[in-house]
Amino acid sequence: MHSSLPTLTLRLGRLCLGVLLGACSSTMSPTFTATEAGEHRITADLSASPSEAAVDAVALQADIPLDPGHGGRSIPPDALEPGDVIFSTTNERISAVIRRVSGPGPVSHARIYIGKVANEPMVVEAVSSGVQKAFLGEIIKKDNLAVAFRMRGMTSAQRSNLMNFLESELDKPYDHWGVIGYPFKRFVYKDKPASVNFENTNPKGYFCSQLVEEAFKRTGMPIFTTTAYPPSPNDLASLTFIPDKIEYVGHLKTP
Repeated sequence: MHSSLPTLTLRLGRLCLGVLLGACSSTMSPTFTATEAGEHRITADLSASPSEAAVDAVALQADIPLDPGHGGRSIPPDALEPGDVIFSTTNERISAVIRRVSGPGPVSHARIYIGKVANEPMVVEAVSSGVQKAFLGEIIKKDNLAVAFRMRGMTSAQRSNLMNFLESELDKPYDHWGVIGYPFKRFVYKDKPASVNFENTNPKGYFCSQLVEEAFKRTGMPIFTTTAYPPSPNDLASLTFIPDKIEYVGHLKTP
């Protein structure tokens, strides 16, 4: 155990640096707050089925991050449905720090697509300024990788509950202490059984992947069977090819 402490300390130092630089890698963008909810509430057409969407998809070459084994496909935002999870990263140093500390893995951020507002695709995400709405077209500009996945079997009622939960959490603060404590919890509780639950059941704040996990848990579609510690973006991404749980939608951006 003592031989692992230097590694743990190094990871903690990197993570603290990430918090100071701006945690959960995401670019600054126009956002909507809860005070504007009357004018810009989370709304989406929940009646449209995937087969009804006219979507152009372009085949991708293999060996790109999070490809489904055959290279995957490039998709436009119109291919997304409310509730889709978008994993992303950038070329910025903070993204590299998060990828290293939380995996290592290919992504540094996670957000949830909520549909279109004023005909513009919009997401909800937890960033350093708190839980915010943001225009997908703006925040994706600096991403060099953005990949969408969809929870299987989500009913229209569950999707509606997901939207309502995200609306209720707008403007909650960023969970800086949760980010700082993540390496310790991962190190200490990684081998604990699923019955062990140390996580706060009513979070007062979130980091990006913590918001995603909590949203689906409150919707009745828990992503994990254990909540010994909140997941990182790469913890979520590691489950993206479990066929009975999450399905690949496509790449919005590739390196």
